[in-house]
Amino acid sequence: MNSRQLVAHLNKLAPPRYAESWDNTGVSFGNLDREISKIMIALEPSEVVINQAVECGADVLITHHPMIFKPVGSLSYDSLIGRKITKLAQNNIVTFSMHTNMDIAVMSHKSADILGLVDTRILEVTGTEIIGGKEENIGFGSIGRVEECISLLECVQLVKEKFNIDNLRVIGDMNKSVESIAILPGSGKSFINNVIKEGVDVLVTGDIDYHSASDARDLGVHIIDAGHFETEYFFVEYMESYLKELLEKVGCEEISIQIAVEESPFTVV
Repeated sequence: MNSRQLVAHLNKLAPPRYAESWDNTGVSFGNLDREISKIMIALEPSEVVINQAVECGADVLITHHPMIFKPVGSLSYDSLIGRKITKLAQNNIVTFSMHTNMDIAVMSHKSADILGLVDTRILEVTGTEIIGGKEENIGFGSIGRVEECISLLECVQLVKEKFNIDNLRVIGDMNKSVESIAILPGSGKSFINNVIKEGVDVLVTGDIDYHSASDARDLGVHIIDAGHFETEYFFVEYMESYLKELLEKVGCEEISIQIAVEESPFTVV
């Protein structure tokens, strides 16, 4: 299998047409006709991850976040982006990201499954697709309910357990009764109004800044800020499982999969 064939499969999983107009999802770099012997999966195309891809001899690096968001004016090795691209070029590594298209195609639904939510629906609908022979809404985030009402404190413990998190931030009354939960992996501050409109008991997300938190408190919106990295890392685990199944199906079991060693850039002290 070459990189072009792999990309075709990945685009079926998360169609590029789902991506937001500002997003730079897809192939960032590399020769798509190169044959693949090893794939590395990571959340972030950081320099640490790229160094690992070089060291392990990866032919393809698949990430959730794109390597390039804004136009690059210089590829000088003195710059971070210049160093990253130079290392990829010197080692002929194809980089491919699945970002907002993956959020819509997989991440929103899978995150609700991880929490065990039932009766789920989309938090912010962006369109419709024919799925399984019928028209379905697609979009960002999921709303669902827990089968038995719990307190916000118990909801916090659920999130920590299911996403393997030691510490997180909470806005709201820990004794509040929770039945409906909205979850938006990654950065969710722009979806607070959706939560208010839908009358959801709590939003689970990441990247809530001070002013958004203050406004949410005044508006009576309960939020569990579980972290950007922490709420999206399951992308790596999902893709590992998906690729193993795909490679077996197409008779390419000889292609190996390597998981990058990553951690949140934040250290809680």
